[in-house]
Amino acid sequence: MESLDLFRKEVEANGDPRGQYDVGRLYELGLGVEKSDEEAARWFRLAAGQGNADAQQKMGFKHLHGNGVEWSDEEAARWFKLAAEQGKIDAQFILGSFYSDGKGVDQSDEEAVRWFRLAAEQGDSGAQFMLGWMYEEGRGVEQSYEEAVKWYRKAADQGDLDSQLSLGYLYEKGMGVEQSGEEAVKWYRKAADQGDYLAQLELGHMYGYGVGVERDLYEASKWYGHLASKGDSSAVANLGCLAYMEGSEQSYEEARGLFEKASDMGSSISKVFLASMYIDGLAGAASKEKALELLTEALEAEDEDAQRILAMAEGGDWRGCSLEIKKLIFDPVEYVPLEEPLPDRQDTA
Repeated sequence: MESLDLFRKEVEANGDPRGQYDVGRLYELGLGVEKSDEEAARWFRLAAGQGNADAQQKMGFKHLHGNGVEWSDEEAARWFKLAAEQGKIDAQFILGSFYSDGKGVDQSDEEAVRWFRLAAEQGDSGAQFMLGWMYEEGRGVEQSYEEAVKWYRKAADQGDLDSQLSLGYLYEKGMGVEQSGEEAVKWYRKAADQGDYLAQLELGHMYGYGVGVERDLYEASKWYGHLASKGDSSAVANLGCLAYMEGSEQSYEEARGLFEKASDMGSSISKVFLASMYIDGLAGAASKEKALELLTEALEAEDEDAQRILAMAEGGDWRGCSLEIKKLIFDPVEYVPLEEPLPDRQDTA
C-alpha cells in the first residue's frame, strides 16, 4: 500500500500520462486501492488530456456507459475519435458504429466506412463484418457483392459468426461468388456449430429439400430436431413438411401431429398446412368446415398466404386450394400433382 501511495504521488508530481493511466486502472480494478469509477475517470482524463490513446479510449467507454462520469454519446464520440486517430482498433470500430447509427455524431455512411475500414485493415473481425455488410448493402460505398465476400471471408476465417452466416447465404445464392451448395453448407455449419439459429434452420432447409446439396433427411432432421427441442415452432413445422413429403399413411399421421404441435406453439403457416390435410382427408375424415376454420385462424394471425388460399376455399375451389398449400409444403421442390385426384373420403362438413 505504501509503495502505491509513493507511485501515485510521483505521478502527481511529474504528470507522466502513462503513469496517470496506470493509476486510473488501479482505481478501476480496485487493485491496492478502494475501487472507484470516479477516481478512475479522473486519472484517465488527466492522461487523455495529454494525448494518451489508451486513456482517451477509456474515457470514450466511460461516457458511453455513464461509468464514473456523466453519460454522453457526444463526449464518448469525441474521445473515441481522438483514440481512433491514434490507431486504437476498438475506438475505430465503435466510431464507425456511431457514424452508421448517427449516435453522438451526424449520421454518415461514408464516415462509418472510413472507420470500419481502418479497423478492418488492422484485422478486427467485427469491423471486417461491418465493412462487408456496407458493401453488400451499398451504404457509403458502391454496392459490390465481391467486396462483401472478400471482407466477410476475412472475418469468417477468424470465427466471426455473422460473417460465416452471410458468406453461406452468398454462396447459396451465387452472389459475388460462383454458386456452391457445398460452400454454403460449409459456412452455415460453422455458424450453426456456434449455435446460430438461422444457420441451423438453413442447414435443415438445404438438406431437407436438396438445395445445392444431395438431399439428406437424416441431416435435415438433425438440425430441425435440434431447434424443435428448444421449442422453435418453425423447426417443428419444417419437420412436419418433411414427414408429409414422404407420402405414406404413417408419415401423414406424423406430419399431422407435428403441424398441430407447431400450431399450438403459434405457427400460423402450420394451420394452413393442416387445412390441406383436412381438405384431402389426410387428417382423418375430410372436413372442409375444419379446413375453413384453420385458414380463418391463420388469416387472423396475419399469415401472408392464408388470405389468398382462404379466398379460393370460400369460392369453392377446394382442389386448387389444396394444390396451392402443397406447393408451400414442398417449396422449393416443385410439387407435381397426382395424375388422378385423391380418392374422396367422407366429408364431415
